[in-house]
Amino acid sequence: MSTVQNKSDKMLYILLAGAGLMVVVCLGLFGYGMMYFVGARDGGAPPSRAKRPNQTYPTGEGAATLNPDQVVRAFFKEVGESQFEDAYQRTSTSFQGQMSQNDFNEFLRKNSAFIGHLSLTYSTSGQTDTGVRKYKGKAFGGENGGVSFSLELSHEDEGWRVRSITVP
Repeated sequence: MSTVQNKSDKMLYILLAGAGLMVVVCLGLFGYGMMYFVGARDGGAPPSRAKRPNQTYPTGEGAATLNPDQVVRAFFKEVGESQFEDAYQRTSTSFQGQMSQNDFNEFLRKNSAFIGHLSLTYSTSGQTDTGVRKYKGKAFGGENGGVSFSLELSHEDEGWRVRSITVP
């Protein structure tokens, strides 16, 4: 009788271990799904998701070759790595006329979640008749939490540039 009970106990432990493993996998998939869809509540175009890439983006005259999506990624990569001067160089002439480098740095420090963010979600929220591209998104995953933003890009002689950035 003890061998029958040992086999039953072994089967019970195997079933419990299998059930526990399934719970862990399901919770992991649920958590990943929740992280993936953060910020997708607004409807419209699905958000573009980018972890801060390891690649570098051209600066100076070479920055004129970047498409709008690359400008957004380059800008937030530089902000995330506290390269404020490089990020400021990706802003438009009109932006720089309204906000000095020091004011820009202070804006970023005030909205510290931009600094050190690990993930970025954003989607296009429209385009004006004058070609200004609008984006909405969120930078998150760093030690400073998350921050939502609205961003506009305009095309100038130097290529696509950040025209405005606002935090609701």
